[in-house]
Amino acid sequence: ACSSPEVSIFHFFVYAGSFVKNFKKMKGSSAISKREMSRADQCKLLAYTAVGYETVGNVAADIASIEGANLVAAPVAAGGHLGKGLTDAAMIAMDCSSIPFEEIKEILNKEFKEMGRKLDKNTEALEHVSKLVSKTLSTVEKIRVEMREGFKLVIETIENIATKEIVFDINKIVQYFNNERENINSRQKEEFVAKLQEPAPGNFLLYLRNSRTSESGTLYSLLFRIIDQELAIPNNAGDNNAIQALYALFYGTETFISIMFYLVKQYSYLAEYHYQKGNLEEFNTNFDHMKIVFQDFKFSLIGINQNTKPLVDEVLNVLNNVKNKSFIRNVQNKLFYDLMKQTESLLELKKEIANMELPIIDETPRLSISISFKERSDDKPVDTPLLKWDKGKEVKYAIQFEQDGKFSKISSWSKPVTVQHLACPFISVDKDRRNRLIFRQFGDQIPELVGTLRGSQVEFRDIHRDLYNAAQVPYAREALSISRTLIQNGANVSETFELGRGAIHAAASAGNYDVGELLLNKDINLLEKADKNGYTPLHIAADSNKNDFVMFLIGNNADVNVRTKSDLFTPLHLAARRDLTDVTQTLIDITEIDLNAQDKSGFTPLHLSISSTSETAAILIRNTNAVINIKSKVGLTPLHLATLQNNLSVSKLLAGKGAYLNDGDANGMTPLHYAAMTGNLEMVDFLLNQQYININAATKEKKWTPLHLAILFKKNDVAERLLSDENLNIRLETNGGINPLHLASATGNKQLVIELLAKNADVTRLTSKGFSALHLGIIGKNEEIPFFLVEKGANVNDKTNSGVTPLHFAAGLGKANIFRLLLSRGADIKAEDINSQMPIHEAVSNGHLEIVRILIEKDPSLMNVKNIRNEYPFYLAVEKRYKDIFDYFVSKDANVNEVDHNGNTLLHLFSSTGELEVVQFLMQNGANFRLKNNERKTFFDLAIENGRLNIVAFAVEKNKVNLQAAHRGKTILYHAICDSAKYDKIEIVKYFIEKLNESECNPLHEAAAYAHLDLVKYFVQERGINPAEFNEENQASPFCITIHGAPCGYSLDCDTPDRLEVVEYLSDKIPDINGKCDVQENTPITVAIFANKVSILNYLVGIGADPNQQVDGDPPLYIAARQGRFEIVRCLIEVHKVDINTRNKERFTALHAAARNDFMDVVKYLVRQGADVNAKGIDDLRPIDIAGEKAKAYLQSSRFLRSGHSFQSNEIDSFGNTIHGISMSARTNDKLTQQISSKGTRSDSNSTEGKMHSENVHVRSIDVNGALLLLDFMIRVFASKKTNFAPYGSRIKTRSAAEAQAEALIMTERFENLLSGLIGDPIPDSIDFSNVHSKIYKAIMSGRRSVISEMLCSFAEEYSKLNHESIKQLLSEFETLTTTKASEIHIEESVPYAPFEICELKVNSNVSQIK
Repeated sequence: ACSSPEVSIFHFFVYAGSFVKNFKKMKGSSAISKREMSRADQCKLLAYTAVGYETVGNVAADIASIEGANLVAAPVAAGGHLGKGLTDAAMIAMDCSSIPFEEIKEILNKEFKEMGRKLDKNTEALEHVSKLVSKTLSTVEKIRVEMREGFKLVIETIENIATKEIVFDINKIVQYFNNERENINSRQKEEFVAKLQEPAPGNFLLYLRNSRTSESGTLYSLLFRIIDQELAIPNNAGDNNAIQALYALFYGTETFISIMFYLVKQYSYLAEYHYQKGNLEEFNTNFDHMKIVFQDFKFSLIGINQNTKPLVDEVLNVLNNVKNKSFIRNVQNKLFYDLMKQTESLLELKKEIANMELPIIDETPRLSISISFKERSDDKPVDTPLLKWDKGKEVKYAIQFEQDGKFSKISSWSKPVTVQHLACPFISVDKDRRNRLIFRQFGDQIPELVGTLRGSQVEFRDIHRDLYNAAQVPYAREALSISRTLIQNGANVSETFELGRGAIHAAASAGNYDVGELLLNKDINLLEKADKNGYTPLHIAADSNKNDFVMFLIGNNADVNVRTKSDLFTPLHLAARRDLTDVTQTLIDITEIDLNAQDKSGFTPLHLSISSTSETAAILIRNTNAVINIKSKVGLTPLHLATLQNNLSVSKLLAGKGAYLNDGDANGMTPLHYAAMTGNLEMVDFLLNQQYININAATKEKKWTPLHLAILFKKNDVAERLLSDENLNIRLETNGGINPLHLASATGNKQLVIELLAKNADVTRLTSKGFSALHLGIIGKNEEIPFFLVEKGANVNDKTNSGVTPLHFAAGLGKANIFRLLLSRGADIKAEDINSQMPIHEAVSNGHLEIVRILIEKDPSLMNVKNIRNEYPFYLAVEKRYKDIFDYFVSKDANVNEVDHNGNTLLHLFSSTGELEVVQFLMQNGANFRLKNNERKTFFDLAIENGRLNIVAFAVEKNKVNLQAAHRGKTILYHAICDSAKYDKIEIVKYFIEKLNESECNPLHEAAAYAHLDLVKYFVQERGINPAEFNEENQASPFCITIHGAPCGYSLDCDTPDRLEVVEYLSDKIPDINGKCDVQENTPITVAIFANKVSILNYLVGIGADPNQQVDGDPPLYIAARQGRFEIVRCLIEVHKVDINTRNKERFTALHAAARNDFMDVVKYLVRQGADVNAKGIDDLRPIDIAGEKAKAYLQSSRFLRSGHSFQSNEIDSFGNTIHGISMSARTNDKLTQQISSKGTRSDSNSTEGKMHSENVHVRSIDVNGALLLLDFMIRVFASKKTNFAPYGSRIKTRSAAEAQAEALIMTERFENLLSGLIGDPIPDSIDFSNVHSKIYKAIMSGRRSVISEMLCSFAEEYSKLNHESIKQLLSEFETLTTTKASEIHIEESVPYAPFEICELKVNSNVSQIK
């Protein structure tokens, strides 16, 4: 078989006849080939793919105008495939690549049958409906075809029991829809209609209409079972069951949409069919069906208001839900990614359906017809009998609206009137803005259109249709007499009816040229009168073979080159196509005739005249100057068509007239290519005998020669004839490097191989993919060819581009004789392909024991060789369940319980992947199911961890596990339930709880701890567990546990969107959001603090949780500070406005708590935010009194202890920053002032807190613009630039003396810290910080702020030469210092850039880069 699952080294997927190599990535999946697909699937896939549709669907339309189109179309379409795709030499050898002639023919036959069923376009009352629906249906079907193989894979691999049942039921509906539709579409018109109208209950359309009901088992109900049960929502990245359900949901929805449009299309067709047959009641019935189906399905799909649950919206909601899962990026399932590609198409379909309205008039005309036979003075009476007007007959009338190509239903019939002695009554109807079509019916005869009233018209005489009918009476005299009478009595010779045709067209169709003359005498404009398709009387006469009428029209100067509208046919096209020799001769005798006029496909009359028995072609070739080498739009010349239709006589005529023998079509296919492809030996022989034939002509893109095609299509006699020609070049290659020897070897043609080698073909030549003739001969069916090739010097160790040797192929295909031959000629048994696969792996994977024996006997070490996936031969034997090979390996000391480096046995490994049949095989063959791996896990544990319900159920039901046995301090059952909840395996949880009715463990707690929303919902909604409940045994409620979380432990941040989702869900189920949620009386707020869950805390406060509610006398802020939760502390203070100095029951503040535990980031933050550093708790203890070592050192700094007073105001410094917590008395008696006055001595700033590396509290508090100014100053320091702060002067207000002192102190401190960070310790004594402070103070008070920068630059000048690395370090430290990344700094436009441009540089520094 071309895609036998046994052949692991070359799995191929055949797509639309263009064969593409596809090595399957999914474990355990076998390749899907064309030969495994049904014929219907092959045709569908071919018809709806880009290559297939273009080269088959379009060919059908292009070729349809040719007589014998079915002979021509398949080779041309196949040529298109050759030109655009095909082919891999290995696939040819596997017999997977023969051009799918039968499939192509089947598609084309369907196309031609559909054309044959096509109703007369000009009478289509529902033409616009048909176009609209067909376009959308084609789009939907293309999606379904692309998804079909994926859906088959779902069916083959789905494990979940609940989902499996639904998916199988969906598949039954899909298969019935596909198969029955194909069955109906294969019928001719009348049988097609009969099949659509079968009586209930077997009516196919009625069955499909029921698919939208909510009854059990319908497609609609099955899809909603997947949605409502949330089967398509994965619980984790490995939840393949949900992905499979999602795929089935999407595919089923596309099928539902397809059913909708199929129904509308068929009811539209039936309505149209009956309209044209005159069955107006049936037209109305099917019109109603069409309208109701459209409305009902549209409602089901997209709804009409917010109270409905439209299917498409529900599916899109599911898709969005899945896409928003945090783990979705880790999904490895190919089905999922294929599905995501189609999401946009569903959105587009939704928009299309929402905006779609059927182009019909949704109003049935009210019958208001007045019929009068009374004589009128100004109109002559018409006596009976006349045509259908016989005395005693009953006649009745009905109305239909038409406007802009849209039609309504037809009204009921009027009361019948009995015809007496007069015919042709006057008909009156109500006035309407729309056109009113009037129908009449005599007795039970077929109704017919008799007139159209437009605009303000309200009356007409029913006489015009009778003239139309009279013109086509078969008896010329009678036709003329009646026509003359009617015209004399007022019949309008220009009135038109169905097809837009009038009496002149009827006369042309019947050949009544006397009537034609009578009509033209009344109105000469009728000579060129075209119907709705552009057919003039001359077209109709020519097509009807009415040569006398043709001559009559030509005699009246009719335009002989006039064209139809869409097809662009001239009258000569029509005559030539039907091989009407007399009409053809009449037309070509006209001097003005355009012999080379091309129709819409580019065909001339000569093209269309060529058929297998054409006489007209000979006339056109011999007797005219028609261009014989003219090409159609697809590049076909008349000689191409003669060759394809096996018309040797016409081919000879064309050649004799100078036809270009080597002209290629659009794909470069010459007539010789087509003759070779189709095996027409006589035509090949004729062409080869022509003087200038190019036997080596190659197609355009793929470079196929006629010899290639003869071999490929197995036309052996043609190949032999080509080989006999002395001009043949046997070494020509396709653009894939495939030569004739490759093809002959691949197709198993030994005789051709012998002849090619006799003509010196290169046996060592490789294709572009690295295949040799030997590779291909081994893959092929003829086992004699490899022996012959080896004898002729083929290299037995040649490797393909994938590293595959001939020995690999022989091993994989089980060809033992060839395998021995290769070994005898030195083939390398350890040759590896790109996947480290050796021949032994291939032999085992494909179950070839004989070859396995040969290899192991030759080299026992092959027992242990591993491929790239670490699979060794024994593993593969187990995986494939080959008992004979398994037993052989056991006999060679293979151990079924052997462990890998993780301690996993084969049973562990296959349990993890869910391969039940392999697990069963292992247990049947001695696997020890009690063994544990390095993590102390059994096969059962791994099955649970990986969600393998099939393995779990097998183990339980076959007593392979004792659920009550002790395990990890509990029972196996306890851990099984808890672990399945922990790993989010909802199906396994349900299995234990629902099927086995076991309730050990507290699975809701586990699900809550790991934030598995679907499991939580299951326990709360379906099992009724209270998420707020806790007791001594379960010491915390599920809600509490959800907030805290388990996966990251107690100290790490696990604040994820998934967890917040679960919290949001459960919060609605909690009676009191401020209530206790564990035995320690914690509230949800305090649990969020302990767990460091900032977003959850924000959410809880947002829904009413109290951020000040104390637990055991401690407020949340105190608890957060005590735990060192910096972000929580910041959030409570800044976002939720909690009092920074709030106290606990011992009157301690948050600063007390943070200081005691040395949480320095919290301590510094609290101080910056204005916390009272001198707040006293119990026993008058201040924060510094109970602080840890670091906090105490920090709080002892002169920055914070100011004579026991706290600086409460929030002042603005010269940098525009707020100053927090600085004592107002600092100007006179703080330690920093003392330090400044001591001239050059250093304060405690020598400690780590004084360094730039530390998080200096003042610098950390600066805003972005302040940060820029500081950076500007630093640049000045290392660039020795004098700066000027004058541009900022307008931004700084005048200060009081106290304010200036405080500000000067801060600036001095900053400068000290800056230099400390830049140049390290010790800072030279030459810098007098008291002097610095004094100058800054004076500058501030005087308003001369430029002095500040000059002074600071002068102090720092001698330390300014920083190298490149120092600059990098400086910037890095600056980022830390300011907690602002340089990349995040935004410079306000109001901040001038002048400071960067002021001083000259003394060293080379790229200032702009630093900026």
